[in-house]
Amino acid sequence: MSTSTAPATISTAEFAAILAKGPACVLDVRTPAEFAECHVAGAKLAPLDALDPRKAADALKPADGTPIYLLCKGGTRATKAAQQFIAAGIANVCVVTGGTEACVAANVPVERGAKSVIPLDGQVRIAIGVLILMFMLLARYVHYSIYLIPAMAIALIVSGLTGFCGMALLLGKAPWNQNKDADSCRVC
Repeated sequence: MSTSTAPATISTAEFAAILAKGPACVLDVRTPAEFAECHVAGAKLAPLDALDPRKAADALKPADGTPIYLLCKGGTRATKAAQQFIAAGIANVCVVTGGTEACVAANVPVERGAKSVIPLDGQVRIAIGVLILMFMLLARYVHYSIYLIPAMAIALIVSGLTGFCGMALLLGKAPWNQNKDADSCRVC
């Protein structure tokens, strides 16, 4: 299982040109709530935390030589999904550079639903702020040797360097981040 092969990428402008020619196999790997809020028209949903590349490829049924275009908010999760596809022996995948945010900025057709929750990255920042405040209060009123604040700083540094955020994965599974409306577009 080798994930050293870098996945192919495509610019938002090239992606828009492909979509203008007709339907394409587009897979969004964000959470159901993010997908329901705004996604590229015609995209299917397969959240990264539950992604099965074989099932997704079977459900999308791309024509021979047609890539599966992968999207997330900005590109990090789509790159991880592409690595999973490549590791599963499905190499004809392509990450859309800049993700859904870049597609919206480039006027790629999107479908919008009701804005229902705070974006996942905002939820992570709120949770970290609450934890830091809680530990500061514990250090002040319970015992000064509460050393968990530096541990959270280390976790933030590791997250920034690796692109992995365990808190985002946990918050993505929270009930308020699930959206039953997105299930109609889910492939796996």
